[in-house]
Amino acid sequence: MLALFVNSLDGSRRRIEVPLARTMADIMEELEVGLPDLHEVKLVQGMRQVGDHFQLEVQGVTTPSARKALDKLQQIKQQDVVEEEDCGEAEEAVALLATMHLNREDSERLLRISTKTYYLDTVSWDMLTGPEQDLGLLSQSWGESFGYACCDPESYVPRLCQLLFQSVGQASNGVYSNFVFSAAALAKLVDRTAIPMELAEQLTVTAADQLHSWVEGEICTDQRLYNLFGSACKLLGLFGGVQHERLLIDASKLPDAATALQLIHGRMAGQMTKANSVQPKLSSLVTL
Repeated sequence: MLALFVNSLDGSRRRIEVPLARTMADIMEELEVGLPDLHEVKLVQGMRQVGDHFQLEVQGVTTPSARKALDKLQQIKQQDVVEEEDCGEAEEAVALLATMHLNREDSERLLRISTKTYYLDTVSWDMLTGPEQDLGLLSQSWGESFGYACCDPESYVPRLCQLLFQSVGQASNGVYSNFVFSAAALAKLVDRTAIPMELAEQLTVTAADQLHSWVEGEICTDQRLYNLFGSACKLLGLFGGVQHERLLIDASKLPDAATALQLIHGRMAGQMTKANSVQPKLSSLVTL
């Protein structure tokens, strides 16, 4: 479809939507509707009258395509068998999306593709091939990309929290992926919007419960579970406190445990510095 704007000498301006297959004769016939008898319309471009053929110059700009990246991700996730090259293409698409600012439609589509249960999400982890397991382990990258790129981050916080809470205690590949995806997305959204205190407290409790199950039994037999419990460490680092130090130390084998401890210590140090800066002001008021 081409939008054609026709400016007349009387100052009026008309917009005509032109299908690219439409002939110039059809366009002229529409423009001449309502003219006085014995009058016609002539189209002029610059100083030249336009006939059946005229030049239209536009500028083409090459940009990353969210639509094509999402198409690729959806195509790969819908496959019953995943090859090594598919994982590379999925990783490339996820990395591209992380550099973009998605609109609402594309944000919803990425969330839907990332969290919908497809065939491979229902197959036993031990029955999956190496590339298929590698694809499942991309959940953390997918979540980070969503956290970076989604529109209106505030609106997605409760939905991601709900997705994470629903995944606890269930044991399918898709559910594990949803926990990791949600935790990774929330970890990035923290930099873009505030997390309501009530949800932050629920996230802390959920993450602590997950880590207790690791510490008590070390029920970690594959990289997928390492990612899940590592995501729990990440949540405790973001929302936990000094009461979780012992738990994170006991879970030190897990990814992000050490980083989580550093985040908690840094937050506590910042609060102490703030409290100390207030103390002299209070003392000076008492002296006065």
